[in-house]
Amino acid sequence: MSSEADIEVEPDSLSSFTDWLAQLQGGAGAALMTRMGAADQTAFGEFYDLTAPRVLAIVRAVVIDPELSEELTGEIFLEFWKTAPLHAREFEPLRSVALFAHYRAEQRRTLLDGRR
Repeated sequence: MSSEADIEVEPDSLSSFTDWLAQLQGGAGAALMTRMGAADQTAFGEFYDLTAPRVLAIVRAVVIDPELSEELTGEIFLEFWKTAPLHAREFEPLRSVALFAHYRAEQRRTLLDGRR
């Protein structure tokens, strides 16, 4: 798996984003989720490598602070791994992790705003 330091926050071009999205849609994405649901660590590594840059971008857009964003992104992937069997039946892994990331980032921002 990549470290957060290696993560590109923005897709480098529209074609790379389109290629990335295509990798997660259809049978390949569903197969990857099924493997993750069976606790396949290699599958999770592939999923992480495919989704981490975009998940971090979502979190940074909401939380802003880079250090907190990286920490929360790690927490999101840990939670997604723990709940992988629940997501294995989903046909849209990108949508699932993106919605989960946005939800958790909003929760964190609300918590941070309440402390100020």
